[in-house]
Amino acid sequence: MRQDFQALIKDWWTSIGVDVELKAIDPSVFFGGDAGSPDTFQKFYADVEMYANNSDSIDPEAYLAHYQCSHAPSPANQWQGDNINRFCDAAYDAAFKVLQGTTDVAKRQEIAKKLNEKGKLSKNAVAEGIINNVRKTIIRDQLTDPRFYAQMSKLLDDLIAQSRTDTAAYEEFLRKAEDLVKRLAAKQPDDGIPAELHGKRE
Repeated sequence: MRQDFQALIKDWWTSIGVDVELKAIDPSVFFGGDAGSPDTFQKFYADVEMYANNSDSIDPEAYLAHYQCSHAPSPANQWQGDNINRFCDAAYDAAFKVLQGTTDVAKRQEIAKKLNEKGKLSKNAVAEGIINNVRKTIIRDQLTDPRFYAQMSKLLDDLIAQSRTDTAAYEEFLRKAEDLVKRLAAKQPDDGIPAELHGKRE
């Protein structure tokens, strides 16, 4: 069933000009958690991945815990986090701590609903998603061209530091993020790097 659905999505995307490669990973590898494997669902070295995910309890606390910033898989935690989409929002984390300290069922339900709303794609969530996906690409490919990816890492740091507090600032952030993503895809360095050095490992 899942493979049929993936094939259907591929057909849809191909029809609008998007090249799609389907890759099936053995479940023992995909869910294995091997920090050295590029094919675990925590690494997420793809644009899209599909797997089943649900809460094991009628109480949502354990499930909502996944979306804390500290649960995002990264080299720092040996890629063992369960926040696979790298959602990160300080307000969400703060509200979750309130949930942990609340025993009244009705109040817990209210907080859980608010957490669910916060988990939707707010501007901050979109920004964090872009940042984390760019960082993931840099970490994955940095050894292939250290000079280029060190430069991209600096540009990413500048992007992270940029204000996103109002509409104009957020639009500027998205413009710069789009430019950075395009440069990563094209492996286009700054003008300051001589062309003959681009792609050199040392």
